[in-house]
Amino acid sequence: MTRKKTGKLYGSLSLLSLIHLIGSPNEKVSKFTGEKDCKKSGEKRRCAACHIVAHTDCFERLKDLNLQCRTTYRDAENRKQSEAALREQHHWVHKWKLDGKCLECHKGFQQKRFREKELIGVTCTWCKEAYHNKPECFSQIKLDERCHMGVLHDLIVPPSWVVRRPGVHRQHDDLTKKSGGNKQGAKTLHKLCWLLNPRQVFDITTVDPKYSLEMYRNACRSLWILVCGGDGTVGWVLSTLDELKWPIYPPIAVLPMGTGNDLARTLGWGGSFNNEPISNYLEVLLRDASVTELDRWKLEVEPNWDCILNQTEIFNEHEQANLPLNVMNNYFSIGADAHVALQFHHSRSANPQMLNSRFRNRIAYGGLGTINLFKRTWKDLSNYVRLECDGDDYTNVVKSNRFHCLLFHNITYYAGGTIPWGNDGDDSCSPTFHDGRIEVIGFTTAQLAALQMGGRGERIAQCSHVRLVTSKAIPMQVDGEPCLLSPSSINLTFHNKVIYYNPEPCSSNTVIAGKDLVLEIQVSIVSREEYEMHMEKPSDLIETAYELGSIETEIGATVRAIRSQVQDLFRQHPCLPYDPEDSWRFLDFLSDLKKNTFCVKVFALQRITI
Repeated sequence: MTRKKTGKLYGSLSLLSLIHLIGSPNEKVSKFTGEKDCKKSGEKRRCAACHIVAHTDCFERLKDLNLQCRTTYRDAENRKQSEAALREQHHWVHKWKLDGKCLECHKGFQQKRFREKELIGVTCTWCKEAYHNKPECFSQIKLDERCHMGVLHDLIVPPSWVVRRPGVHRQHDDLTKKSGGNKQGAKTLHKLCWLLNPRQVFDITTVDPKYSLEMYRNACRSLWILVCGGDGTVGWVLSTLDELKWPIYPPIAVLPMGTGNDLARTLGWGGSFNNEPISNYLEVLLRDASVTELDRWKLEVEPNWDCILNQTEIFNEHEQANLPLNVMNNYFSIGADAHVALQFHHSRSANPQMLNSRFRNRIAYGGLGTINLFKRTWKDLSNYVRLECDGDDYTNVVKSNRFHCLLFHNITYYAGGTIPWGNDGDDSCSPTFHDGRIEVIGFTTAQLAALQMGGRGERIAQCSHVRLVTSKAIPMQVDGEPCLLSPSSINLTFHNKVIYYNPEPCSSNTVIAGKDLVLEIQVSIVSREEYEMHMEKPSDLIETAYELGSIETEIGATVRAIRSQVQDLFRQHPCLPYDPEDSWRFLDFLSDLKKNTFCVKVFALQRITI
């Protein structure tokens, strides 16, 4: 998602912009080819981008019938495609069935007789405006009108921004192959392709998130990411951002579609997505959502060689020397709960076809947890760990309570909606997910089971640094990724903060007004002559620029809003090298790409945000 273009988005797109994105089989919707042109061969499929329906063997004939898909990007080889034309074009399609009312006569869309096959309406696949298919409602004038992209126009990437690299083979794109076994995920994918530009929607189960992040990294400002999935999917995207070494991570919104969804609960999005209209969800993000921060924690593991060399137990082939993740977003735990997670992981790896839905996963997880409750797995955990929090030794606390599990918790919820810290007690120790502290909690197996009934664990400490030393191979998990870690010394320290969207408007519970989200921006000016001389070399342009000073602004402020602050710097400066004109412009450039610097157009000032 983005609201500002800073350059062209070049991608190795494997399909022609006017060819359809073939979606899931659909037997209940009437086809568009008509009886005369229909081959009556293959399944009925719906295009995810324009909702045209045809048999698979008829899609090739749609172009001859002038039933082309909407243009979702610009072809670098086609010089006749102007950016302005692509940005303003409606894409009208006929519909057999439409909800809502005609924008012209304000009457509903109803067929005259039962089973009558009549094209009752016309709708634009970009802005979603709909009219009756008759001259008094839909006139020829509307074919030449400019498309405003609808209520989600600030979220849609215009086709003129995306350029297909030359020399790429053109073919149909079959979204059915990308949906996997998750029907809800496939449905959401197709719906987002319909509401937005399909070139900004990516299925990361088939295309590595590196591709999409790199594609948009240097081309857009005010970028934000919508992750549709569970906590593991969010962690995957953040890990990719870590790997790509982004200096500032874009804000992230979460659509909860996983098994646990504890992070989504913490951020206020709820524990599940129940097929509400995604358009409403996007409108909340666009107009009502505020931003908040989430701490992330780094895990550094060193082998405990004294114990490894002296251990007498038979070596377990599943032992690992490192944790599966080295950055924690939600929680890190050792002992009984990690043992259950590890068992479930092995079961799912051995029988993936048996554990391929959230319902089955929960049943299997609950069964393994019940078995371990009676076995009292890892009842001797306290004999093999040494715990330090902010330099204070808590090993005796662990031993005296004979904990079966230790949880290092960063967010509010855990294990599908439970609150392990509890919500009672002094407000001074009430945990938040952006306070730079981690909550350390201990459990017996009975306390773990009681969590589902509103219980809580034993509070050990709140701290900013944890050192954990183990003298035996112990099951551990980081954000749900389990392993059996050999004897080690583990240091848990603060890593960074990531900005997330919260569905609630800005209030005292959000941190948008906090000092951590206020940016200090250095302001410099260049003359028009210097700009024209060095516009192709941003580094030279920076060297010739004259520093005015700095301004402070909140994340999310528009460029139009900070223009007055820059104007104040002009007035307050004692000696400027030249007098800036009233029509001075902002410049935008990409420091890590060999692209030209360009002026920001006046009409875009309100859409560009910091």
